[in-house]
Amino acid sequence: MYTKHLGRIGEYMCMIALLEKGFVNCSLVDREGFDIIVDVGGLLKKVEVKSCNINKRESRYSFNILRGSRGYGPDNKIDRSYRAYTTRDTDYFCFVARDLKKVIFKRSGEKDQYGNIKKCYKFHVEDFLYQKDCILEEDKNKIIKEFKDDDKSSRHQPRP
Repeated sequence: MYTKHLGRIGEYMCMIALLEKGFVNCSLVDREGFDIIVDVGGLLKKVEVKSCNINKRESRYSFNILRGSRGYGPDNKIDRSYRAYTTRDTDYFCFVARDLKKVIFKRSGEKDQYGNIKKCYKFHVEDFLYQKDCILEEDKNKIIKEFKDDDKSSRHQPRP
C-alpha cells in the first residue's frame, strides 16, 4: 500500500475517534500543516495526523513530526529542509497506531527536556491502551468555562 493511502487511513481513524468523543463538527481538509479541522468548544482547531504501525524491533511506535520539503533548490542541488511544527502550523497532533486502531492526541508546541519543540514522539502499546482523558476534551471544557466566566462577568458590569 502506498504511503499516501496509509496516511489517509490514519486520518479517517482520527476522524472516527473525534466523532466517538462527541466532536461532531470536524472535517478532513488535507492542508499544508494540518489534515483535519475540528470545533473545540466553539473555536476551530487544526489537527495534524501522524500514523504508523509498531516498530517490532523496538516494541514501540515512533512518530517523526518534522515538516518540510524535498526537492531541488535554486542551485539544482537536492534540498531537504525540515523544521519542527509550531503552534502556527497546527493546534494538535493525532498519533494513530494503525495496527491497534487507537489514537493519542497531543498539543502542538510541546517541548522536550532541553526546551526545544519536540520533533519526535515515541509511544508503547500501553500508552495507546491505557491513556488518560483526551486533551481535546480538556481544552473544550476549559474554553466553555472561560466563555461562561466571561459571560457572567459581562452581565454584572454596570451599564454606562
